[in-house]
Amino acid sequence: MPTPHPVLRPALILGSGFHRHVFDGRTEGREALYDWHALIDATAKMMAVERPPPQLSPVMRWETLINSAVRAGYRTPSGKQVAARSTQPFRVEGDARRAVVAVLNTAVAGFPDSARARVPRLERWGCVISLNFDLGWHPAFDDGGLGETAGYEQREGPHRLSRREIERLTRSVVSADARVPRVWFPNGSVLDASTIRMGLHDYGSAATAIRAGFERLKQWERSLLDGGRARSRDGFGLIAGHMRRASEEGATRESDLPLSWVAEVLYRPLVIAGVGLSDQEMGLWWLLAQRARNLARIEGAAANPARILVHKTDRPEFWASRPFGLEAVTCRDWAEGWERLLAL
Repeated sequence: MPTPHPVLRPALILGSGFHRHVFDGRTEGREALYDWHALIDATAKMMAVERPPPQLSPVMRWETLINSAVRAGYRTPSGKQVAARSTQPFRVEGDARRAVVAVLNTAVAGFPDSARARVPRLERWGCVISLNFDLGWHPAFDDGGLGETAGYEQREGPHRLSRREIERLTRSVVSADARVPRVWFPNGSVLDASTIRMGLHDYGSAATAIRAGFERLKQWERSLLDGGRARSRDGFGLIAGHMRRASEEGATRESDLPLSWVAEVLYRPLVIAGVGLSDQEMGLWWLLAQRARNLARIEGAAANPARILVHKTDRPEFWASRPFGLEAVTCRDWAEGWERLLAL
């Protein structure tokens, strides 16, 4: 008789729509938390740089902001004036990232402690993968601290990553309150300004990092399962046990699963909320495709569903096709939608 398929708690993948839900229309002064155009405008203002053309996409506007600051000069977040053409673009971008953190920390001040804001802190989640940068909803923020950051360097494998991509891939926030889930920041966070991912330069390296994390996991799988049981029910049960110990119990011994946010997406049930998941999110789509492949031949893989909250008018025919097994939870308004997710 096969070993029962262990049930892992789902990973909540959280996007900027979470902030719109929390503030429920009362968003004056908070726009930078959920609107990248507003965040870039506020960053340009802080740096005393010309506002990039709004007709461009956010990632293109960011690159334009950096180039304008190099050519015309700018003001650092500490108030120092930097002369035109006197410094390199990567140094300007470092100051721009610090400006982003300052803007977000101002916007997040007084974050409400409401039932909506507490959703990512619920024990029902195995972890939270935040595509946002802030931590306003996290209890560590209330104490003026930013929690413990746990991680390890992952330089082995077929791809060599920059330090910044290693940080985005493998570092997470663990609360002193064991009931609060581990939080990952694939796009960086206010915890470390250098990790903030905003422009084309940074997004170009995201796919490489995701693939590196995936390849490292597959290498670990083959070693753990002797190459032959990765798709069996018993094999996946063994993997799930390692996932639980590494992520939820903090047992990150070298022989354990190489923990990263990619591992959480690959092995856990998924709930995606506040994320548009457009065609531009190619890195995440690629990982969802690999996840579907991994689960395709596993007996009992229905225990690892993937669900996404979408408005009923958002590409209904597309979501009805259940791309890579993603099941749409549709709603007429977001309050109803979040209630439906929590009722699953």
